[in-house]
Amino acid sequence: MPDQRYGTKPLVTVNGSRLATPFDDRVVTVTVDQDLTSPTACEITVADPDRSFLATTGVALGQSLKIEASPVAGDEAEPIFDGAVHSIDVVFDEAAGQSVVVVGYDGSYPLTQRCFSRSWTEVTVSDVVGELCRPLSITV
Repeated sequence: MPDQRYGTKPLVTVNGSRLATPFDDRVVTVTVDQDLTSPTACEITVADPDRSFLATTGVALGQSLKIEASPVAGDEAEPIFDGAVHSIDVVFDEAAGQSVVVVGYDGSYPLTQRCFSRSWTEVTVSDVVGELCRPLSITV
């Protein structure tokens, strides 16, 4: 039986630059969570035994974050996430050592952080969308 592999190797791009070696090989997990009722979220866990990931890569809050995935066989990579870094956590586990967890959300995330009630009369849907998105600098 021939050796067959199924899966993907994620291509992580932060602030326009791909993760450099050795960090691209230290990516432990990439999870992209898409839901119709909430922003798309992405969580990347990178093994960081020598504690050099943040200093070497320069990953910081607010930077652009893109994930592409391609089959292991080498087909063309497809984008599966496009957003920004919203949190960075350093996690220590006795069994696995130190890891860095980078969490990102897509552009709809700011819309979920606003809780208030408004009412409109005699306006179009376009006017309402514009009024909600303009303060957040979201182009519609």
